[in-house]
Order: sequence, then C-alpha cells, then structure tokens
Amino acid sequence: EEITVVELVPALFTSLLEYTSGLPKYERSLPNLKWMMLSGESVSPKLINKWLDIYPHIKIANAYGPSEAADDITQFIVDKPFGDNQRTVPIGKPLANLNLYIIDEEMRLLPIGAPGEICVSGIGVGAGYWKNEEKTRNSFVPNPFTDARKNFLPENRRDLIYKTGDLGRWLADGNIEFLGRIDHQVKIRGFRVELGEIETFLLQHQAVKEVVVVVHQEEADNLQLVAYVVASTEAVPSINELRSFLKEKLPDHMIPSFFVMLENLPLAPSGKVDRKALPKPDNLRPELDTAYVSPRNEIERKVADIWQKVLNVEKVGIQDIFFDLGGLSLKV
Repeated sequence: EEITVVELVPALFTSLLEYTSGLPKYERSLPNLKWMMLSGESVSPKLINKWLDIYPHIKIANAYGPSEAADDITQFIVDKPFGDNQRTVPIGKPLANLNLYIIDEEMRLLPIGAPGEICVSGIGVGAGYWKNEEKTRNSFVPNPFTDARKNFLPENRRDLIYKTGDLGRWLADGNIEFLGRIDHQVKIRGFRVELGEIETFLLQHQAVKEVVVVVHQEEADNLQLVAYVVASTEAVPSINELRSFLKEKLPDHMIPSFFVMLENLPLAPSGKVDRKALPKPDNLRPELDTAYVSPRNEIERKVADIWQKVLNVEKVGIQDIFFDLGGLSLKV
C-alpha cells in the first residue's frame, strides 16, 4: 500500500518482527517505509536491534506520551543498533512547544540521574478531565517554574502542568529514561522496589522475549514478586537459571519468588499488557535454588508446620530459607 510511516505498540511490533523474520529475504522488502514509530509501552533494545538487523535503512522513533497531553510528547530516534550493555531504550526529548520536568513529591525539580515523576507543560496539555474535578485538581496543576510557556498557549488557557504518574530520569545527554509507573513501585520487606527495573534486567537474558513483574498478595503483610516470562527460544529457560541470572545483577529483595512461564502475555484491546488477566501462581511454594527435602523427624515437622501457617505456603523443606519463602523479620 506504499505506507511510509507505521506506529505500533511493542506487542504488535514483536508480531511483525516474527512474521518478517520467517519470510525469504526477497519478500521482506518494505521499500516505501521511512519510519517505524513505537509507543504505548516500553520496548527492549533487543527488539530494536532485531529490526535494524533486518531493516537497517528504516529508522525507529521511540515515542512517549499520555492522551492528557495530546499523545506523544517525546521521541527518541534510533538509526543504529544498541551495544550489548544497553538496558533500556530512552524515550527522548520534548517535542516542539512542550516542556518536560522530572519532579519529586514536593514538586521540586530533580537533577540528572535522579528518578522522579515525569510532568509536561505546553500547548499539548489538556484542560482537565470531563466532569471529574477531583481527578483534574490532582493531575493538572498550575505551572510554578516559569512564564516562558505562556507563549505556547492561547490567551484563554491557563499554564498547567500535567503529572503523568510515570517515573523517569534525565540522562546526561538530555534524553529521558522511562522507569515505569509510580503505582508499580512497591515495598517488599521494607525495601522500595521498582517493578520495571526487574523487568528491564530480565529482558537482558538472551532467552527472554517478554516479561511482566507484579506483586502477588495472599495477605496484607505477605507480598511476593511474580515474574511472568515469555521465552524467545524453543529451549525455555529454567526457573533456577533466571533466578541465578538476576542474582548477579540485583539484591535479594528484588528477586521474584515465582516465575510463571507463558506462551504469550495477555493483551488488552489497546494492545498493552493486561495485568489483571495474568494467571495467579499455581503453587504457593516459591521456586527455590535448593530442591525440596521433606522433614525427617518430629521436630522438623513441627517447625515446617509453623512456617507453612505463618508464610501460607503449601510445603516447607528442611533446606529452605525463611526469607526466600517470603518471610520477614516482623512475621510472628
């Protein structure tokens, strides 16, 4: 159809890559396509590199933005493959007539490298939510930083900042790195954990194609991390392999207790991952590095029974470690 620009969410982009990879080289040609635009969710450097390996002449624009600010507010242009150590694909710099800020909870601007909430002001920012004054007050706030943006706006428009609810940080080159949703930030055993950071490291494993990390909560004080993984190869990586891979890069409190292997991640109609449709772990005993060894005497059986009740797990072995099973020092 002589299409010159295509914009896809990463899930559809992945499907397109799988389709074109299976075609003979003479059938892969896309002579009219000038730009591949990606938006809606994070995309991995591995997928970018795979595209550029097949279509080195077609650049990628990795875009970011909310509907509340007229969709895309940043773009990062990729015209050459990333190196092996690249963890994420930046979302780029503000588009024309927009300004972006990274702020803390007190609306203070943050320096390069410090994670905070991504906010935007300028011509694209809407006036608020239809018939929802409370949500509007919380998300659309007066711009406290400068009057420069007034040149972007009609006279009857207030200079507002839209608080996206997304986490990001400035990179040294002026681009922004997306770090996930603020509501995907949780506390596990007293430690603050960014679920998106765990996902980013898991995607670096050569056998991992897609991944989503969520919190599984059986009780109010029993939070456990669950990683849902789609393999990129026929040889599905083992649970211990994935755990060992993460342990080389992350502290213990960021290692998921459960790894659930899926053929595909469930998608919402928008093409984004539907987290609510992810299946619950089918076993309340987390996957551990050590094999299960049953209690051998009455004392060990009594201790195992206590742990099972306190930790709400199906079985406890004599080699198991309390904290690996989801325990914490406040458990009684």
